[in-house]
Amino acid sequence: MTALHQVLQTPELLTLVFESAASDERQSKALLSEAACVNSTWFKFATSVLWGQVRDESLNVRALATITRARRQRYASKIKHLDFTWNRDATIHSLFRRLKFPMLKRLVLDNQGGMHNQRPCPVAQYLQPSVEILEVHNLDKQFDQGFVDLMSNCPHLRSFWLTSVGTTLSAKELSGIFAAVQNVRSLILKFTNSNLTGDLILQLSRFEKLERLSVSDRLVKPALFEFVKTHSPYPFRAVESLELTAEPATIVSATELFPNLKVFALFLCSSTNTSFLYRLGAVPRLEVLFISTATQA
Repeated sequence: MTALHQVLQTPELLTLVFESAASDERQSKALLSEAACVNSTWFKFATSVLWGQVRDESLNVRALATITRARRQRYASKIKHLDFTWNRDATIHSLFRRLKFPMLKRLVLDNQGGMHNQRPCPVAQYLQPSVEILEVHNLDKQFDQGFVDLMSNCPHLRSFWLTSVGTTLSAKELSGIFAAVQNVRSLILKFTNSNLTGDLILQLSRFEKLERLSVSDRLVKPALFEFVKTHSPYPFRAVESLELTAEPATIVSATELFPNLKVFALFLCSSTNTSFLYRLGAVPRLEVLFISTATQA
């Protein structure tokens, strides 16, 4: 075996070469597909890079659906990112039933297209222990206890998004979800109606590792944050970045709860009263302040 041949079989070098090829947006797919045909070693590393690319996560879903059932697991094992936000046909999940995704890092679920046969889609199968980022949109009916239990079994989860849940989820159900993700570093919540209660915000205030919090709820009241003040002497100790969409009065109540805040993004539901801004002087470590008017969406 020549020295060149030995080098071209080295896992570290092959990975670097194929990752370099993947950086070419126009040619990456063709180059990696051709490389995968050279031999079994090149196939292993070229397909790992090809299916693990982040550039367009929805392509992984579409491509996997076109592969024959007998061969899907081979490629599912290499996928690091799955994004279902483009999908409007819930039946696609049936194509992936019983597949394992052991390398999955980022999962985006969206049920905007509706339910398959009026039943929840089997999306729990994607909740692998390897998942680090989980985004859930329009999936309020998916949060049965089994789904929440699987979320609790994702030890590497560091970022969780929950948006557009309407009023279907009760405070008790939301509390169970928050308990399952209590070790995340980033939490993004966007509610179309007021799902939050004082007890829920109090629960969030005790997340010891939470560094970034985003809350968008036009109906959230100042009293909810006042409730936290009276029940938690050291709320939100680790939070350094806060995004808040609310009325000015609510923002005033929330300001004093974040003693270590460095980045504050405010999206005002009402721009007529800006007298509350002087209260931001109570945030001693504030470095970046962004203020905008919230859209009606």
